[in-house]
Amino acid sequence: MREEALVERLVGAGGSRRAQHTAAELLLDGIAAERDEAQGLELLAAAAYAGHAEALLRLAEMTAEGEKGAELADRARTGRDARLR
Repeated sequence: MREEALVERLVGAGGSRRAQHTAAELLLDGIAAERDEAQGLELLAAAAYAGHAEALLRLAEMTAEGEKGAELADRARTGRDARLR
């Protein structure tokens, strides 16, 4: 399987928080595909809001280090709130 196909399959795994977290880590680190911070962060936030503990921890670390965690969490929450309406 091509490495890019792995990320595509994880993203298309029906919203599984574990798949979202794995795909996010691969994209953020540029391991199985070209590094894509925007998509990686969105998947990480989705996994975190779904209750994935490691995703929550990584977002917290990013926020504490002044990275984009807080901004992303706000964007994800806004999108999540819109989907709930």
